[in-house]
Amino acid sequence: MIEFDPGPSDSLTKSSSRRPSPLRVKVLGIGGAGCSILSRLSFLSSDRIEFFALNSDRRSLEVCEVEKKVQLGESIVGGWGAGGNPQLGRQIALGEKNRIKEILKGASLLFLVSGLGKGTGTGVSPVVAQLAREMSILTVGFAILPFSFEGEKRAAQAREGLRDLEKAVDALMVISNDDLLNDLEESSSLKEGFKTIDGILEKLIQTTDNLLFHSGLISVDFADLKSLLERKGHLSIAIGTGKGEEAAQEAARDALSFPLIEKNSLKGAQAMLIHIMGGEKLSLSGVREAVLNVEKASSPKTEVIFGAGVDERLSDEAILTLLVIGKEESSKGREGKRSRPQQEELDLKAYEEDDLDIPTFLRKRKN
Repeated sequence: MIEFDPGPSDSLTKSSSRRPSPLRVKVLGIGGAGCSILSRLSFLSSDRIEFFALNSDRRSLEVCEVEKKVQLGESIVGGWGAGGNPQLGRQIALGEKNRIKEILKGASLLFLVSGLGKGTGTGVSPVVAQLAREMSILTVGFAILPFSFEGEKRAAQAREGLRDLEKAVDALMVISNDDLLNDLEESSSLKEGFKTIDGILEKLIQTTDNLLFHSGLISVDFADLKSLLERKGHLSIAIGTGKGEEAAQEAARDALSFPLIEKNSLKGAQAMLIHIMGGEKLSLSGVREAVLNVEKASSPKTEVIFGAGVDERLSDEAILTLLVIGKEESSKGREGKRSRPQQEELDLKAYEEDDLDIPTFLRKRKN
């Protein structure tokens, strides 16, 4: 039988004592979509990168394969979820602020993974992001927007949730489910579509692990990553691979053709991090050409952070990782162009109301 975390517990304290480094990364899956994604990527969890599943729906948590699970809002919804109501999700999060802060405690970098448009993910994520900001934790949002065929109500709720999330996080990566339809063949399964989203987050987490916990010839440290992410823009990632005499150059070309980079032009990038990993045959001239090729695709005003390392296992291969902070719009981008707003305070007190609309079936259960 699964035991859910009833509040601040010894399990969090014990995990703190095991950490091998003062630098800690935490990944929170919030709501049904966030928990499902983390469940499929649970193999990435480690002493360095901790996974937590947060949901108000007990049944969803029961099937989630993340080790550390926290059920939210038991006294409000009795384990039945937020009923697609983001306001109820906010109320749940505000009632659980102390427990959420306990989870966040000690984190250096935080990833918030959630699907927007329904109740828990949309309502809880901005509150968690704001609490993390108050605790001076570098925070990256990973938000998934609903399919357009799910209806205007859900789309409107997603847009509002995204606006709230943008106010509190340092950087935000936005993935639209509609893009799955555009990028996949007609015969592709739903499972294959969601694997695309899983793959993007997996690359982001693995890249973070490689950059922060593995030294290189030209290392990228937490201060570099912090400098990039605190630009408060929209985050994109690309991974390119190459092999042979021009492995690094080939890896650069491959990265520049990565779907997320193609859709969000590098010309509008504020800053980017370029990291090249290769075997012992990796040449200085090859690295130079690879970096120049990426820089040519961006604006002269784009700030560049560079790192490189050697891994003997790669032999004549090279891997180029590209993290880009741009000004691409998200929450209003499909309705009209706008510039990316600066990070601002999300007023949590605005949501501390007792008369939020609780779905009828939940009111009956409480009575």
